[in-house]
Amino acid sequence: MDEERRRALEGAKVLERHGRLDAAVELLSQAGVYEEAARILSSQRRFSDAAVLLMKGVGVPIEQVPKLGAEGKKLALMAAVCFARAGQSSEAVNLFVALKEYQRAAQILEKAGDAVGAARVLASARERHAPGHLPQGVGGAAVTADAARKLEAQGKPELAIQMYVQLKRYGEAARVAMEIERFGDAGSFYAEAGMVYDAGAAYVAAGDSGKALENFVRVPVEDKRYRAAANEVARLAAQLSHLDVRMDNFLARFIAEGPKEAKELESFYQLGQVFERHDLLENAKEVLRKIAAARPGYRDTTEWLKRLEEKTRVTSSQYERLLKEDETTRRPSSEPPPLPDLPPLPKPREIQPVHAAPSALSTTPVRPSAPDVSATPQPNVLARDVSEDVERIARELNPSPRGAQATGNTLFAVGVKPEMGNLEPQALTPGTILADRYRLEQQIGQGGSGVVFRATDLELSEEIALKIFKLASEDEQALARFRQELQLSRQLVHPNIARLFEFGVYRGCRFISMELLLGCDLKRLLTGPMEVVRGIHLLTQACSGLKAAHDHGIVHRDIKPENLFVIRNDVVKVMDFGIAKRQLTKGVTMAGMVAGTPEYISPEQIDNFAAVTPVSDLYSLGVVAYEMFTGQLPFRSNELVPLLMMHINNEPPPLRSKVPSIPEPLERLVLRLLAKKPEQRFPDAGAVAAALAEIRSCSV
Repeated sequence: MDEERRRALEGAKVLERHGRLDAAVELLSQAGVYEEAARILSSQRRFSDAAVLLMKGVGVPIEQVPKLGAEGKKLALMAAVCFARAGQSSEAVNLFVALKEYQRAAQILEKAGDAVGAARVLASARERHAPGHLPQGVGGAAVTADAARKLEAQGKPELAIQMYVQLKRYGEAARVAMEIERFGDAGSFYAEAGMVYDAGAAYVAAGDSGKALENFVRVPVEDKRYRAAANEVARLAAQLSHLDVRMDNFLARFIAEGPKEAKELESFYQLGQVFERHDLLENAKEVLRKIAAARPGYRDTTEWLKRLEEKTRVTSSQYERLLKEDETTRRPSSEPPPLPDLPPLPKPREIQPVHAAPSALSTTPVRPSAPDVSATPQPNVLARDVSEDVERIARELNPSPRGAQATGNTLFAVGVKPEMGNLEPQALTPGTILADRYRLEQQIGQGGSGVVFRATDLELSEEIALKIFKLASEDEQALARFRQELQLSRQLVHPNIARLFEFGVYRGCRFISMELLLGCDLKRLLTGPMEVVRGIHLLTQACSGLKAAHDHGIVHRDIKPENLFVIRNDVVKVMDFGIAKRQLTKGVTMAGMVAGTPEYISPEQIDNFAAVTPVSDLYSLGVVAYEMFTGQLPFRSNELVPLLMMHINNEPPPLRSKVPSIPEPLERLVLRLLAKKPEQRFPDAGAVAAALAEIRSCSV
């Protein structure tokens, strides 16, 4: 990297940190660092401006894009993606076709309602390797692998590729394509063959970082090349400054295990940069701690981690103000209280805006327009002004926690300004942008403790679920436990566990961002005794999710039908790890009293909540199973204390006394789960799943 680019990157980083985004973009574009400038514009969702800037970096018209080198094609590909995200379909399609990204072009046309155009694009792509287009007389009538290899030996790789494709031997076609440096085609062939790691590597060689990412994140965690793929994902994430839910899920195991080789230290370091850039500070701290454990003193991680710890530190007195109930100041309202106006950011001088006409259907607020990157700048005046700004801002930067918390109103994982009033979750409405990051789209659930919204993460352009709830004052120890358990919950990456991403506090409301699930909780399905085979299928999945949690040392403590969510194809997701026990819902109280849900609580949980073990969750699962197969709870009472005493002293009625058709082995399994003494139950959730599988095999 030359000195001018290096200085531009450093200066832009300072400007960006201080909110001078337009000035940072101008500084980078003057230095020719178009990729980084486009990243800043994209983070503001100014995709059209980012695309225009990238095309300036490409420097050639679309028809000449196929002749570009790897670096030029990478910028063109990023521009195509930005055009697509901006809704400029024509520009995006033309670029994707020029880059031979026919599938992407077709997808855009289909989304725009042009099915005919999509079909034409795909047809033109298929013609390149269609079997009918083999030259006459080549290979004769016998199209065989031996014939293809002979074509290779004769120095006719193009014809060999076509014959391998005709034989559907895509791995062989990809190998030959790699040999003649047709890397994009090789990536496509490898992907068709299911060789996703090789496809990713081929796309890296082709300069197509986006397609490389798409394939690397599909490498299974049990694959021997998983860690190599994770290293590539980390590098590409840093290169593209991009992060999404798929990547987060894919990297979870890699991060949890920590760096095992010297080269992986840099991958973790790069992930820390990406996480911080996307304001995922807890994630950034997690990877830095992994680096510190593996290699103390690596680069500047010690100082970096200290800075993040200070930035995210919120004192107990601040939490007390944030979480304190203040009934006298709350009034029911259909609209959230207005936020105080932010002071306007200083505008960079001599920058002419590009005014894009907003769509008539758009509901997104119009943002400040980007600089006209095609206009001729005034280098002497602007360069001097930006340089002075950088030097001044650098002198003013204050790394103290007070200074870090006082900048901006982004209230994600850091805390909120004490002077801002508390907000009732029920006052939030669709369209509200929470914590400068989450746009609430639709309320999808509500309870006594708060509400759940389908929301858009504007930073990652992903749909998520946002759970917003209100708690009374908690002591510092309770808050520390809460944060620790949420950090542990992030490590739970399993098909049968609802994925939790991040947490924060906004105007007295604690919120949690999590995987968006479409379906309903198990409670809504329990309208009577459930069919045995289906019930066993659902229970087995719940056991798989619980075993994954227990293997991480996490006990749920509140297993009940409401916390078992059933999505499409009867897939079960266990929800609310480490959170439900401290919600002020029915059966949940503050320290020193019962914590859990009385109908499903284990005997030992009643006696000593802090001493629960994984088999306590199995007892609660036994209550759920009893309710599933009989349509009734094993113990019922309108009074709390008698109900708790039933769990401690009473034996549940046999299931077959309620529903005689229940198989005897299933009845024995459920009653064993409901044993009063923990040691009399199954040893772990895996053993329960194995027993259920055996019963199911006999029931089918």
